Amino acid sequence: MLKLTDTRKEGFTIIELLIVLLIISIIAAIAIPNFMAALQRSRQRRSMNDMRTLSTAVETYKIDFSRPPQNPNILSLVNTLQPIYVKVLPKLDGWQREFNYIGGVEVYTLETYGKDGIDGGNISPATKDDFDLDIVLVDGFFTAAPS
Repeated sequence: MLKLTDTRKEGFTIIELLIVLLIISIIAAIAIPNFMAALQRSRQRRSMNDMRTLSTAVETYKIDFSRPPQNPNILSLVNTLQPIYVKVLPKLDGWQREFNYIGGVEVYTLETYGKDGIDGGNISPATKDDFDLDIVLVDGFFTAAPS
């Protein structure tokens, strides 16, 4: 007796592969923007924490000398405060740009220009997801912050 063999091979059809690719691309389309927003939010939080650290060192200096440091930029400020007032001070914000420091007679200001690095509008809780806006700390308190 003559046997006929089944010529059908096992595997996935092109339709099944296309459906899997479609599902993967939908998941990626949802996950990637959320990941990018979380990355920018973490840079924003890091910048705020570093600004608090700088502010603590400036406040300690202010107690000793009755005025904030009169340094023209962040690098000279760090050289003035480190290692006396704190062991290591951050020089760069979460986007790897220098903080901006203005030391007045009684009040000082620390600022980061955000993701775009351009001086512009100040951030607020209503605009917390606009990472291009500036974060400002004046005399130890945030006057423009996401929360």
